[in-house]
Amino acid sequence: MHSLLEFLTAAPKTFVIKLHRRDQPGEGLMQANKVTHLVFDWAMKPERLASVLASADAQGRHLLALVYASEDRGAAEGELLGALEGYPPSQALLLLGKLEQELLIFSREGEKTRTYHGFLEMAGIVLPRVLADDWTAAPGMESANWISFRYFIGAHLCHFLCQTALGAVKITQNGEMHRKDAQELAQRFAFGERLSSALPAEEVQLLLHFAVGAGLVLQEDGQLHLSPEGKAFLRLDRHDAWRRLAGWWMRSRLRGLGHTLQALASLPADPPAGRVAAWANLLWIHSGTYRKSYADAKASFTWENLPKPLQELWLLGLVEFGMAKGRIAWLRPDREAIARLNLKEGSVGGDTGGTPQVTVAAPAAPAGAPASRPISLPNMESLVPLDSPLDRLRQLELVARKSNDEFMGRYRFTKESVIQGLQAGLPLDSFQDLLGWLGYEGPARQTLLEWASTYASTLFMDTLVLRVSDPIRFHELKEIPQFLEMITEVIPDYGFTLTRQNKARVKELLQHFGLVPGEDARRTLELESVSLEGSAQTWELQRPEVGPPAYRETPGSLRAPPQPQAEKNGQATREQELLVKIETLEAAIAGEKQVEFSYAAPILRRVAMKPLLLLKHKDPIKLIGIEADSGHRNEYVLEQVKALRIME
Repeated sequence: MHSLLEFLTAAPKTFVIKLHRRDQPGEGLMQANKVTHLVFDWAMKPERLASVLASADAQGRHLLALVYASEDRGAAEGELLGALEGYPPSQALLLLGKLEQELLIFSREGEKTRTYHGFLEMAGIVLPRVLADDWTAAPGMESANWISFRYFIGAHLCHFLCQTALGAVKITQNGEMHRKDAQELAQRFAFGERLSSALPAEEVQLLLHFAVGAGLVLQEDGQLHLSPEGKAFLRLDRHDAWRRLAGWWMRSRLRGLGHTLQALASLPADPPAGRVAAWANLLWIHSGTYRKSYADAKASFTWENLPKPLQELWLLGLVEFGMAKGRIAWLRPDREAIARLNLKEGSVGGDTGGTPQVTVAAPAAPAGAPASRPISLPNMESLVPLDSPLDRLRQLELVARKSNDEFMGRYRFTKESVIQGLQAGLPLDSFQDLLGWLGYEGPARQTLLEWASTYASTLFMDTLVLRVSDPIRFHELKEIPQFLEMITEVIPDYGFTLTRQNKARVKELLQHFGLVPGEDARRTLELESVSLEGSAQTWELQRPEVGPPAYRETPGSLRAPPQPQAEKNGQATREQELLVKIETLEAAIAGEKQVEFSYAAPILRRVAMKPLLLLKHKDPIKLIGIEADSGHRNEYVLEQVKALRIME
């Protein structure tokens, strides 16, 4: 979307003045800056917007909903013209032109297509109004079987990152996850199979693209490792981590969806849900693939037939699906989850999309929500709720193995899993603290600590050694208090150990004493960023080319008093219109500019062309030019040319 005030400020002054004179015909001359603000104030008048929205027909409101729901992506003209089932494209084009004249939307001219966009200031008014039309009660809703993914996406992301820390995720040279690793991850995301057997594999791809896009993982020779950002991410509050995921999704995947989510969350709570077909008929615009079944208000869908953005809204836990006879029939927003996004102006979990704040009262947790405390079981097992702190889930995922995918996750400890978790970097004191949180009693806790001691009692420490071969220098360094504060141990007759973090400070101190230590380079991980270019073509959603804003100065006034029919069709009026067309075309030919007009034969269509010649001696007068789309040279009867304008 674009700010209306910025759109008017950057517009040619002639465009703004024509708008002002069209709607305020009695106003005199004034400064251009003042005219801009007057037009803005007129466009944003609540009564004007209410009147225009009330007078729009169903097709016009649907086109308006599609344009505003497309947010920063924009809606291509071809997508919009094919979005009204059984409605002529020429009529849809006229509706778009009327909405553009009413200053509810604006267009951008690309090299191959035109796109339509909404205005930021109007989104909070337009979207709730046009979306409310489809938010009605439907028979059978009360018996729907509701299914939510709200608690699972965070737990699955934690599992994926911990498997990366354990060295269990590899990537190919083509930028795809190894098939075996992807299959094993998908098998553990079994909850999604209730909707589709293909869903777990799609979720794996979503998590992989987020981890790479957010810089949470790096790679060495195809082996994925957690980056410092990835390690810090797993220590976030679970809601902060989820907001980062949702913010990345809206910013990188969809180019904004905050206004649409706000409108969805602000819909009346009675009824609490609506037909999923209405939302499929709206959100397909982000993927650019329209299905005829979306227009059927009573249709229900399988997972595979839903638009990709609607699928991922459910994966993120922002909406819930209502099932009927094994198919998805209804949708309701998770108002609490949307409220947690904290969609402030200019920030969506770190996003900068100009998204307004969602002010939605967060309801109580729904029935079936997981418990808040873990339960210890025999045989070194525990039941742990999915709403546990993310750091606790991280510790569990490293040292235990999960055997189900339910609200209460079942984790089992083995000697091998404990040692692998400690090898992956979990400190022994954190493991002891985890056992206390799980509530393990004496005998079981002692056994687990004995398993851990087989690894922790002998440990290769990742430290640096400063070797000092000069005995005099060695003795001098042992006498410097500032130096001793930065080392961890003195090795008699050899040197000192220190952490990598203190290396720069130690080196600077040594230089003050005339020592310039050399480097004995040992192998460290040569980590590189991860590229997913090989899978980008199948992952990326379709996006139209977006050009600069078009300020189309269409002649005529929508608000001018209607002329009497006899005068409108009179000979003098027709001759005057013909003269204006001739002057416009002669100016375009002289300036070698393109023109655009509507042509009524054989069907009404919009034509962009370069005019070459006017045959004024012919009766009727004809225009010869080269069409921009086809490159063909055609001739047109000038009387049938309507809404003629010179393209800038």
